[in-house]
Amino acid sequence: MMKPDQITVHLNGEALEVASSSSLAALLESRDIAADSMASARNGEFVARSARSACQLAEGDEITLFMPIVGG
Repeated sequence: MMKPDQITVHLNGEALEVASSSSLAALLESRDIAADSMASARNGEFVARSARSACQLAEGDEITLFMPIVGG
């Protein structure tokens, strides 16, 4: 049973229960993910590393982490 102060989000397809006040940065930190080496998106929208702390998670959010493509 989910606690009232918890929400469910999906990280690369895996359902996770997190605090309702969690940011994207807090989620990555809690999962020991090397955030500097990963790009991120919430519900299909890119989230810059500098914006992750301000990116508040909501019930049902789909978070995708991926390796950034560098080149030219």
